[in-house]
Amino acid sequence: MKPFTPLIPEIAVPETKTPFQQRLIWTAVCLLITLVMGQMPLYGIVSSGEQLSSQLARDSDTDAAQIPPTRSTGSE
Repeated sequence: MKPFTPLIPEIAVPETKTPFQQRLIWTAVCLLITLVMGQMPLYGIVSSGEQLSSQLARDSDTDAAQIPPTRSTGSE
């Protein structure tokens, strides 16, 4: 690790300590952004539930076209 130490960038120690309330606010803001963005669907990606429903819809359309209509016998 010693030979790589000059290559690693360093960050200066802050002059003042960040207040707890400010850290709490930033944490809440980041959490809110994460929760909101996690609920948004990604463009172009279809969820498995949507794939299954579209596959079932296609299958039922092709099955309905292949099944001949039944006649009612009137005894119902």
